Amino acid sequence: MNRVIKNYTNITRHHIDLIEAAFPEGFSEEDVKVLSMPSGQYLRCLEVETSDTLYLFRIDEGMIVMLEEATDDDFGIDLDDDSDDLESPPHPLE
Repeated sequence: MNRVIKNYTNITRHHIDLIEAAFPEGFSEEDVKVLSMPSGQYLRCLEVETSDTLYLFRIDEGMIVMLEEATDDDFGIDLDDDSDDLESPPHPLE
């Protein structure tokens, strides 16, 4: 299975359609996965699996704005900073 990381600068309408199909009611903070990168930083992303590819869509301010405009949804996700990667994992009770 292919694994592909996408950010808001390199997704297409096809990718937006995949996200909408996987999250028909929109997504929330509970749907966002936090992955540890080899560099020690953390990546916030949505996982969307197709028959041959696992997409990891980076969730940052640019992606939220682009998805809200493309889908007319308001995701209401609180992003603590503007970076793509977190320096530490979010607290589990936050």
